[in-house]
Amino acid sequence: MKNYVCYSFLCEPQQPTGEILTGELADIGFESFAESGASLEAYISEADDDEQAVKLCIESLSTVGEIRYSRKVIPGQNWNAVWEADYPPVRVGSAVIVRAPFHPEESGFETEVVISPKMSFGTGHHATTRLMLDFLSEINLTGKRVLDMGCGTGVLAAAAMLRGADFAKAVDIEDIAVENTRENAALNNVQITVEKGGADTCGNDTFDIILANINKNVLRADMGTYAKALAQGGALLLSGFFDSDADELTEAAGDCGLKFEAMRNEDGWASLKLNKKA
Repeated sequence: MKNYVCYSFLCEPQQPTGEILTGELADIGFESFAESGASLEAYISEADDDEQAVKLCIESLSTVGEIRYSRKVIPGQNWNAVWEADYPPVRVGSAVIVRAPFHPEESGFETEVVISPKMSFGTGHHATTRLMLDFLSEINLTGKRVLDMGCGTGVLAAAAMLRGADFAKAVDIEDIAVENTRENAALNNVQITVEKGGADTCGNDTFDIILANINKNVLRADMGTYAKALAQGGALLLSGFFDSDADELTEAAGDCGLKFEAMRNEDGWASLKLNKKA
């Protein structure tokens, strides 16, 4: 299992500096983020780490705020211990709870998703994943075909299957995400078709629900592919971008024949629900 690098950032002011920094880091390959007290922690595979690129990001934000950082390498085999020590279950209203295998079961939730992370994005602790789960919990998924793009841990695909979907396909460009999604499908006793790649893996398939929690640039570039793969009357749920990017993505979706239905926000992040009218 490959090593990861954890950067711990102290931002002054904490917001919006931290939010803007997160977006910049996502664009240069950082895979997941977490808040630890006053620090923003960002993770990238050691093979993809470029400290000079991080320094350039910080310099570009000098007019926004002051940013200091520390850096450490985390051996891949240690990640589960880090997760177990630092992260509680995630609850999305009374609809969904996302917990690790070592957390006790909790009653009172419509759907329980068990996730054992391997340093892939999608544990539920980031606002964008919670926003997607919130939207997903309101959709009748019975008998639906679902596509989870940029699946990370596979939490969204697993949740969709547990809520009655007939078929789920999960796609990610990272080997570790593909491996982790397969493991988490087994943990939840659901069948998920998992592929490594990007939007090109859609082929000629069509889906009733498409989930894409990635970043603004990828979402915009792949919007036409999502629109083509979405069945008439289907819904496209997007997240991974800031509030300020929502209008740009809504416009791009409109150019592809998709209609805005709703938007939700949390901690400066946004999620969009779009539809393809029958």
